[in-house]
Amino acid sequence: LIYEVDPIPLMVNKITIRIANSPNSGAEQLSVASLPSSFSYSITPGYLTIIPTGNSIDNINAIYLLLQRIQYLNTQDEFSSCNDFLYPCRYGNLSRTILFTVMDNFNAAVERAAYVLLQPVNDP
Repeated sequence: LIYEVDPIPLMVNKITIRIANSPNSGAEQLSVASLPSSFSYSITPGYLTIIPTGNSIDNINAIYLLLQRIQYLNTQDEFSSCNDFLYPCRYGNLSRTILFTVMDNFNAAVERAAYVLLQPVNDP
């Protein structure tokens, strides 16, 4: 849920997404599928930053659609247990917490979490 705490209309100028409890940031990463041309992004291990290419974005529907395109990727053959020293493992050792922060020109919104549950599969 995204909400605006300032008395002025929503003007998003940066969105940060991070894997909060990744034990292996080299094998786990975030990406965004089909990013609209009105945004640019940068990826560093465990982090994804999205920035409007022009002025701030004031269309909440565009922000919701953008957030739905965030993807978690894990390239490990064997998943590592969640690192609860960094952030609590809410759904057990094979879960990851993805934290979202939407910022305007004045403040960062309250960080919100989404959870990824990893499902091991035996390779043939």
